[in-house]
Amino acid sequence: MKTRTSSSSRALPALAVGGAICASAAASRPPRTWGRQPSQSQRAQGRPETMTSFAPRRDDLPQQQQQQQQRRRQQRQTPRNPLERTTLHRRLHRRRAQRVGDPTPPSAAASSSSSSSSWWYPNWSGGTNVCLLDTPGRPMPSYMSQQNLMKDTMDSCCDGYYWWDLEHCTDNSAGEDAAVDGDGPLVANDAAAEVDTSSPTSPPTSPPSSSPTSLPGSKEWYADYEGFRCVQDCPIIPESSSPNSSAHPDLRCGGLASPSVTVANGTSFVALGGTGASGAASSDGGGTTPALHPTAEECCRSQFSYLALGLCVASSEHDGEGDVDYSGSGEYYVDYENGRCVQDCAPPASDDADPSAPSSSSSSDPSSAGGICGGIVAESSTALYANATACCSARLSYMDPFLCETRSEAGGAEEGTFRLYPRASSGTCVIDYDPSHAIICSIGYTCDLLSPKSWVSKLYPVSPSGVEECCRVDLSHVNPSYCRAKTMGIVSRKWFVNYAEGVCHQDCEVGTGPSCALNADPAVTYYDTPQECCSSKLGYRSQPLCVADSTHAVYEGTGRYYVDYRNSRCARDCPAGGNATNAADCAGVAEDSNAVLHDDAAGCCATSMSYMSQELCEDRSNGTATGTGMYYPISAGICVKDTSATPCPSGETCQRVDGWVSTLYDAIAECCDSDDYALPSNVNPKYCRAVSDGTGTDGWFLHPDGDRCAKHCASGDEGVECAAPSDPTTSYHPTAQGCCLVELGHLNSRTCAEFSEKGGILEDLAETAEYYVDWIRQACVRNCPEGSAGECGGIAAGKWVVLHPNITSCCEDLHYIDETDCLVKP
Repeated sequence: MKTRTSSSSRALPALAVGGAICASAAASRPPRTWGRQPSQSQRAQGRPETMTSFAPRRDDLPQQQQQQQQRRRQQRQTPRNPLERTTLHRRLHRRRAQRVGDPTPPSAAASSSSSSSSWWYPNWSGGTNVCLLDTPGRPMPSYMSQQNLMKDTMDSCCDGYYWWDLEHCTDNSAGEDAAVDGDGPLVANDAAAEVDTSSPTSPPTSPPSSSPTSLPGSKEWYADYEGFRCVQDCPIIPESSSPNSSAHPDLRCGGLASPSVTVANGTSFVALGGTGASGAASSDGGGTTPALHPTAEECCRSQFSYLALGLCVASSEHDGEGDVDYSGSGEYYVDYENGRCVQDCAPPASDDADPSAPSSSSSSDPSSAGGICGGIVAESSTALYANATACCSARLSYMDPFLCETRSEAGGAEEGTFRLYPRASSGTCVIDYDPSHAIICSIGYTCDLLSPKSWVSKLYPVSPSGVEECCRVDLSHVNPSYCRAKTMGIVSRKWFVNYAEGVCHQDCEVGTGPSCALNADPAVTYYDTPQECCSSKLGYRSQPLCVADSTHAVYEGTGRYYVDYRNSRCARDCPAGGNATNAADCAGVAEDSNAVLHDDAAGCCATSMSYMSQELCEDRSNGTATGTGMYYPISAGICVKDTSATPCPSGETCQRVDGWVSTLYDAIAECCDSDDYALPSNVNPKYCRAVSDGTGTDGWFLHPDGDRCAKHCASGDEGVECAAPSDPTTSYHPTAQGCCLVELGHLNSRTCAEFSEKGGILEDLAETAEYYVDWIRQACVRNCPEGSAGECGGIAAGKWVVLHPNITSCCEDLHYIDETDCLVKP
């Protein structure tokens, strides 16, 4: 028996007419090919009927149109919710029922089978973007069959050739004599089923006038994969044609599952074409029978295991009266985004409704009072639990159970748990509660609702023990006393360090005590007493001074002596400028803890300042002393008397020691001859003694101007030949000429000595009757001060100048000049 069907693999059941059964054809699907009919010139030339592309490619369409077509395809493939499926079922049911109400006579079907096929082809010549059924009255072009351009179903034809206008194609494509309802064209009756029979039957003379007395079918359930539900094995009954009838077709019936039918009172029933995935072959070989189940629940469990069971059962058992009466199972599933569990029930329909509002407690709503409807679960992969506690334990185990359960209740997230949670940023524990709803939030504790997207692993009760545990467990890096005090809004009255000021403060309200300051550092260490705080955190400071500064007490020091290295002395530990006994010795209280205190200045000097002169240290440590009166060397090469007393001895230099020296000397001579490291290494002791005591040496030395020698006279001597040497290495000579010979050997020693003795005044030099050559003037001049006579050329000072007794002898050195021109003219 040959059969065919006009629908796709998702199509409706076929028609059964007059005992003939429509079964699904297992035609192979030809490959998809784009094309158009070849031109007459191509046929005339015998060229192969190759097709050039007619339909636009997907990449050529505007992006917006591509997105629209993609959404349409997704809408056709996306499972619908119960309400959407109800409308779809009604539409499909009307189409199926209409076919049953206007069956094609067997004779027409038989006639059609001999001249037409079950193939659909694109209407490229009509420009209507629809697919047509290959019928005798509208045959498919031959080139389409030759190139396998036809499709076995209308859906595959539209999807293959008019995918950019898919909805239009599926709604407007039709076969011959198509029946039309309010939702668009339907598949033609003659295309829906065509049967060859050995014994043709005659068509009925009139349509049936009454319903069958006994409907065929087992009433068992099988899968309707297109509708994502289970339907019953019973025929689809058409809607009553009487305008006064209010009967509705039973949407539970999906057509006969068996490939045989029962005809009662002349009525034809729709039979399923055997498309069940789990079906078995029928006894007559006309197709396969889908798996049947005694109940909708068992069918849903077996065939739609990926769907939520309750949703599948409710959708399957809906008979068409009103909407699907399913409001969810009322069980709980996890909402990870908001950190809670919600109920399997529909949220309020109103746009203004609060999605976290309590579920209805009416008999039609399975949710329990107090839960939050998160939407009806559509997939079985979503785990459901009997209550929020079980859901939180299984799915949100990393979160505090009470927090999860509270958020899972209506209004719980908005009100809070009234439990403590740690806040690391402040180092305190905060109450998870609306600040406006509790008095405790305004009298110390801080209230702040946890964000829905945040969570904590543990909450703690609002109590002293809860605060203690919260601080200890979750804020272990924070000072426990700080955490407890700040959490409860109190002060600890403990002591903490202030490194900037070098003191310790007490944690209390400012103004309530001399040492009060509020601590804001969570990691600070607290101490019970200022002594403990100073000892632990400010150990480098003098502890009595630290405690006194921290408590704002007056501290007078110990009165003992410590080393004052800056001033190279031992100073007394007492406030400088105070009124204490021996206040002149006070240099301020010792601030460092490493300062060693001594009972007296002598002990301090001997023990802590042994590197310097003991006499100098003790004198320095006495605030009323004027110096030791002893001598010490300085870098200038002299020895100075350590005293500030006046008057200073004549000729000596008096000055208190600046810094420290290791040795003091009783006399200048002892000091100058000591080879002390403070003296220059090559100092002349004569120079040191003469300058230090101001007595001079009466020796001759090179004058600082370098043009003559001078005499080192005693202090106060004002002779023209006298001068004070400035170089500690100065060498002395017994006579002026001896000094000139050694220190100024390039000069005429006699002239140099005279010049030195006259104090460097040229006019005072004695002239002679001798002559010498003035090589610049190329003449002979007389050795006398220049300007004193016409032939005087100045006193010859250089040792290289040759003096001649007369002019004739001098002119011999200028033999190339006439003698009359040799003598310089006045």
